[in-house]
Amino acid sequence: MAFTRAESAASTASTLSAEWNKSPPASTLSAEWHKSPPYERPEIPCIVHFGANSRFFAAHWAKIVHDVNLETHTPMGIIGVSRSSPPEKTQIDDNIFVLTDRDADHENTELVGSVTKIVSNQQKPGLEKIKDYLAADSTHTVTMTITQNGYYQKDKACETNQYKIDIAHPDVHHDLTSLDQPKTTIGTILYGLRERYAQRKQLADNGKVTVMSLDNLPNNGKILRALMADMAAEQKQINPELVFDGFIKWLESHVLVPTTVVDRIAPEPDDALNDRIRMEQGYHSDANVKVTERVPEGFAQLVVEDLDFPSLFPKADLKKGGVLFEAKMDSYWQRKFLLLNAGHTIVATLAQAFGLGGKTIADAMQDPVLAHTLTQIHSQELMPLIKNQSPEELAKFASDTRTRFLNPALGDQVARVGAEGGRKIPKYVLYSIRQAHSKNDGNFKGLTAVLAAWLLMLAESKAANGTPVMLKDEKNFEKYSLATLGQQVRVAANDPKIESRTEAINGMLKDKAGFFGAVGEDELLRSKVASELADLLPRMLTEDGLKDTLHSL
Repeated sequence: MAFTRAESAASTASTLSAEWNKSPPASTLSAEWHKSPPYERPEIPCIVHFGANSRFFAAHWAKIVHDVNLETHTPMGIIGVSRSSPPEKTQIDDNIFVLTDRDADHENTELVGSVTKIVSNQQKPGLEKIKDYLAADSTHTVTMTITQNGYYQKDKACETNQYKIDIAHPDVHHDLTSLDQPKTTIGTILYGLRERYAQRKQLADNGKVTVMSLDNLPNNGKILRALMADMAAEQKQINPELVFDGFIKWLESHVLVPTTVVDRIAPEPDDALNDRIRMEQGYHSDANVKVTERVPEGFAQLVVEDLDFPSLFPKADLKKGGVLFEAKMDSYWQRKFLLLNAGHTIVATLAQAFGLGGKTIADAMQDPVLAHTLTQIHSQELMPLIKNQSPEELAKFASDTRTRFLNPALGDQVARVGAEGGRKIPKYVLYSIRQAHSKNDGNFKGLTAVLAAWLLMLAESKAANGTPVMLKDEKNFEKYSLATLGQQVRVAANDPKIESRTEAINGMLKDKAGFFGAVGEDELLRSKVASELADLLPRMLTEDGLKDTLHSL
C-alpha cells in the first residue's frame, strides 16, 4: 500500500493524511498500520543490517526490501544494528518511518515497515542478541552501510587485492583480543559467524550466508571479504583456543560476499521540508508521532554480483524489487563512479568557483556554461574510460545523471556536495585524470580545468566573482598541508612568464605527490598536467575568464 500525494496542489491531502485525519493521529496510525498493513511484518527477521542510523540505508536498502515485501507472499524483516542506543519506542513508532520520493514533477509518500527491530551494539546484551540473529537459521543476508572508515582498512588507497585490516587501530586491536565484546562491524560479524559455524550442522546449507557491503566503495565485496579473512586469521593467531580450527575454511567456502553498486541521492532534508511533509500527512501537531522523514530522489538502483547464492537467499524476490544481478561488475561501478560521483564533484566544484556556494545543485545546473562543461567532460573524457557498455547505454546514463542533478525537489546544497575537496578532488578528479592519461590518449583538459578552479579557490579563498569561499576540510588541510599548496598556486598563477610558471607548477605537483598521487609521481603525466595548469590558471582568475575558458572546452 503506497500513500501517494497527487501532483496537483489541490490534492495535497493524500490518502495517508486522510486515514490519519479520521480520528486522533496517534491512535489511528497505530491502529491502521497494525490492523491492515501493506504486508504482514515478520516476527522473525531474515536480514541483519549494520548502520541502521544511516540516511542512505533508510532511503535505499530498507526501501528496496519494503518494495519486495509489497510484491511477495513472504515478507522480509530487517534487524537494524545501531552504534547508538535505539530511541524509546512509542505506541505508534515500531520502527516505521515515512519515506517521500521527490522528483521534479511528483512526490510519493509511503510508510516503510521493513525494519522490524533496532538493536544497539554498544552493550553486552545487545551484542548477544546480534550474535543470535547472525547465527539464526532464518538469517540469510547480512548487510551494512558503515562508510569507508567503518572497514578499518590499513591502506584505503590500495588498488591491488592485498586488502589488510588496520591492526594498529585501537578498535581493531581490541577486537583481536576481546572476541566476545567486539567494537567494529567486521569484528561483530565474525563474532556471530563463529556461533553460526558452531551450529552449522543444524542449519540449511551448512550455515551458508550472504554478507553484502552497501557502501559506495569500488570492489566493496573484495575489500570486505579480504578484511573479514584477515581479521579472522589475526584472531586465530592470537586466540587459537577461541577460534575453531575449521572456521576460517568455512568462512571462505560458506560466506558469500558479492560486490555491489549502490545508487541513490539522499540529501538531508531541511526543517521546512520536513514540516511541510508532516503537515500534509496529517501528523504535524501530535508529539507522540515519532516517525522519521527520509526524502530521497525517485531514482534508486542496486546491482549485485551474481554468485552461487545459498538456497535461502531471495534472489528471485529481490529481482521483483528492481535489484539487478550481473556477473561482471566493473562497468557498472565505473559508470556510476565516473559519471555520477565524479560528475557530482565536478558540478559542485565549478558551482563554488562561480560563486554559487549558497545555491543547490539543481540551481547550479541551470548555468549554461556549467551544464556545457559537464556534458563535454562526460562525453569526451569520462565515457571513453568505461568498458563493456555500449555508447548508447553510456550516453543514456550520462544524460539521465544530468537530469537527476537538475531535480529541484532534492534541495541538495552545493556547499554540502563540495565539502571535503581535499578528499574528493583526489578521489574523483585526479583519479579520472590518471585513467584518462593511461586509456584515452591523454584527453583530460576539462578535468584539469576543474582541478584548476579548485586550486584557485584554495589559493584565494574566494570564487572567481569575488564571493568568499569556505573550504570546510580541516582534516585534509592538515594532512596534506593544503594551505601551503594554496600559497604555491597563488604565486604560480600570477607569474607572467609561461616557462617559469610551468616549472613552478611541475615542482609543486612533485612536492605534493602525497596529495596529487600519480599526477605528481609520474613524470610524463606530471609534465602534461603542469603544462595545462600553467595555461589555465591565469586565464581563470576572473569570472569572465573562468567561463570563457570552460566554454571553449
